Amino acid sequence: MDRYRSAALGLYGLAVVARLLTWGELSASERSDSAVTLLLVGAAIAAVLSLGSTRTDRSDE
Repeated sequence: MDRYRSAALGLYGLAVVARLLTWGELSASERSDSAVTLLLVGAAIAAVLSLGSTRTDRSDE
């Protein structure tokens, strides 16, 4: 599971860096939309990864 967690976080980090590199070219409304999208996607990834870790913890018992 650690391999998938690392891959998911790496891809998310890459998306954040790519968005930051183009940040200056965006209008104010696009920046707002982009920030909200990045936060929502980050929250979704965190939820999925935490769900996977609790499932793994339960199977160990």
